Parts: sequence; structure tokens; C-alpha cells
Amino acid sequence: MKGDVLPAAGRVSHVVYCVEPEHFDEAVAFWSEGMGIVFESVDLPGAGLQIMFAEGAGIEIIAPSHDESGQRSVARKFLESHEEGVFGVVYRVPSMVAAAEAAASKGVEVVRTISYTGRDPWAQRYVALEEAHLAPLHGMRVTLGLIDYRDDDTAAAPEPG
Repeated sequence: MKGDVLPAAGRVSHVVYCVEPEHFDEAVAFWSEGMGIVFESVDLPGAGLQIMFAEGAGIEIIAPSHDESGQRSVARKFLESHEEGVFGVVYRVPSMVAAAEAAASKGVEVVRTISYTGRDPWAQRYVALEEAHLAPLHGMRVTLGLIDYRDDDTAAAPEPG
């Protein structure tokens, strides 16, 4: 069942949409009420972001919170220069090292890495959860995601609808 819902390595994991804080609830309602997607609220203390994630549907919605810390500035800078829209794409890779080396060989640098491995709320679902944010290429933000599920048969994410 899980393989029918979640992306395999070497596939897009999810698209991240960034919206203004005052449009966050409206954006979530569009996808949940209009498209039947079930979201999970993600709380990242200190990130300065509001986050709703629908792993099975491949959609994440973010907005800067009123908190001045963490990644808030990344989302705010995006909104100031691009307005609302697709913030980036997370691409699931089988090896973070190999994927980062492949990007570097094409002149695309890794600008930031984050490891969520062992951290709540993901510790129960993932053996490894790491991100490598690449420098934007042709206007697109691509994040490499090392996403290893605890149990591919039983740790299913909420399904759409």
C-alpha cells in the first residue's frame, strides 16, 4: 500500500508552496476541502514557519510565522521576491552523498543541509530524514531528500481523501 502512495527514491517527493501568513488557512482549505487532501500540521520549534504537510499527496504548504527566528527569513525573502507560489520541489534520492556530488559536478552547490533524523515528529516514521538545499537553478529551488521509511509496509502516511 505504501508504495502506491509515497514516492520511490529517484522521484519527486513533494512540492512546497509558500503563501503569505494571512492566506495560509485559505490555501490549506483549497487543498483539503476542494481536493480532499488530508494534511498533518508540522511543528518545528524555532523554524518560524507554519507548515501543513500531506505526504501521500505530495504537497506541503508553508508560510512565515510572526516569529522572527529560524527559516522564517527564507520564506519571507521568497515572498518578497517571487510572491506566493511554488517555493520548491523535494526530490527523493537513494544517496545524499551521490546526489550532492552529481549536483556539484554540474556546478550546483549545496547551500544548506538539515537532518531531521531522530527528531520528533518524524522519529517514529523515518529511519533517516535529511535535506540538502541546492542553490536555485533556472529559478527553481530543488531540495534533495534522503527519506528512508521505518517500515515500507506499515508506516503509511495519511492517504488523500
